[in-house]
Amino acid sequence: MWDEVARVRTLMKERGVRKLLGSSSIEVGHRVHTVGAGDESHPFSNKIYEKLTWLEGELRGMGYEPDVNSVLHDGPNSKRGIALGKIRTVDLET
Repeated sequence: MWDEVARVRTLMKERGVRKLLGSSSIEVGHRVHTVGAGDESHPFSNKIYEKLTWLEGELRGMGYEPDVNSVLHDGPNSKRGIALGKIRTVDLET
């Protein structure tokens, strides 16, 4: 499988094909927030990564170990969306 992934990526590079960066959107308080892969321009970027670190620690503390063998990309954007949702939801409650 990984040989095929490498072959496709090589073909894309040779042909100048670029994939769109992934992103996640979440609606909180009637406002849609979008965070992109590797995007640190969001106003809550620091809080997002702090919350992700905390969430990952909590999950590991409960015994969760992610299966990274089948991941074909740099990291799920949905995690950033979840972290942003947690941050904004808490901000709205206070």
